[in-house]
Amino acid sequence: MCYLTPCRVVFLVILLMSCSLETPPEAVEIGFSSSSARSVTLNVASYNLFQRPAWFDSLAGQSNPECRALAVGSGLLNFEPKLDIVALQEGMDTGLMKSLAVASGFSNSLLNQPPKASDTLGCFDEEGRVWRESDPSQGMQFDGCKEQQKTFTVINGGLALLTPHSLPELSPAIIKPCTPNLDEAAVSWPYCAMSWSDIWPNKGLLYASINIVEQNISFIVHVITTHLSASTQEVRDKQLDTLHAFIENKFCLDPQRRLEPILLLGDLNVKKTPGDREDYDHMLELLSTSCLGKPRDLLEEFYHSKFSAHAPGTMMCEGSQIGECAPPTPDRRLDYIFALEPSDPSRALWNLNVLEARTLEFRNTDCAYQVDGKEQNSLGRLSDHAMIMAQLEWTTR
Repeated sequence: MCYLTPCRVVFLVILLMSCSLETPPEAVEIGFSSSSARSVTLNVASYNLFQRPAWFDSLAGQSNPECRALAVGSGLLNFEPKLDIVALQEGMDTGLMKSLAVASGFSNSLLNQPPKASDTLGCFDEEGRVWRESDPSQGMQFDGCKEQQKTFTVINGGLALLTPHSLPELSPAIIKPCTPNLDEAAVSWPYCAMSWSDIWPNKGLLYASINIVEQNISFIVHVITTHLSASTQEVRDKQLDTLHAFIENKFCLDPQRRLEPILLLGDLNVKKTPGDREDYDHMLELLSTSCLGKPRDLLEEFYHSKFSAHAPGTMMCEGSQIGECAPPTPDRRLDYIFALEPSDPSRALWNLNVLEARTLEFRNTDCAYQVDGKEQNSLGRLSDHAMIMAQLEWTTR
């Protein structure tokens, strides 16, 4: 039990897996060993928060988002082993994301921000009603918005990176879609392709190079987090093409950067189950570049090597709501931690080993709520997704 001001928060973590793991290892001090072989160990995690503004999603807006944000922050603060990098998705309420970041205790954070009003993509009227095209297959259209002088707005893309280590500053300039500044050490890059409700968030990717210093030696790890479209394969493929182009230009054009550790974390909305991996394999192909091979799926790799089993599913509730949670198809996984490594292994500077991997659900019964006098979310789920975590060790060759 832990306490947060101004309210008490009870935090429970439930391990979700078909077989029990051994006791998690002690948190490893970050740094290089004193032996001739240098190593660094990092604990990384990715979590889709299910935090959407009420005007954007009435179900999410009624689901006690303030309590859930503070409870997640408390959970991250008290999580063992201590986390070094946390990638968050679907945190579309900027105010709640700032509160979560403070509650988590991390000293540094990058929060995806909405673009300036002049660059916005959508509109709603003074009563908060969203203007939508009647045919969902055509995506959202903004017919009559400008003519009726409605207020234009979009919400932020919901991405964040939290870490106790030093972070570069996010470029203050609004990056136009498809024209990133690839020299930036931290950048938010919107996707060109969007459809249906995905055009309201400023969806894209968030990137930062994180410098970890120990004993006057720097270890740089490049981190990309993203949240791909849940609408259609066509739109998702276009977003993957954009992600591919970013990786190709950011890393393959730089002879040093391509050899440094690179992680891709997030909700890619590409399902993978033991009996269905067609879309998954297609995604891996799209993410392969001229200098980096197919991404390594670190959770799948760990579960396969340790338990001869597939990694557990990450969807907790079907239908993107937690009030009356309907369990999804077992083992349905949408969230991933990928390592991107040189396609020519002989050129790699580091060996990467997965020491531990877990899938966890955060719960807090104080976050149950009432709708029309009926209790919702009695189990206190903090999201419709599980958090995924991995302990990674890089050792020099």
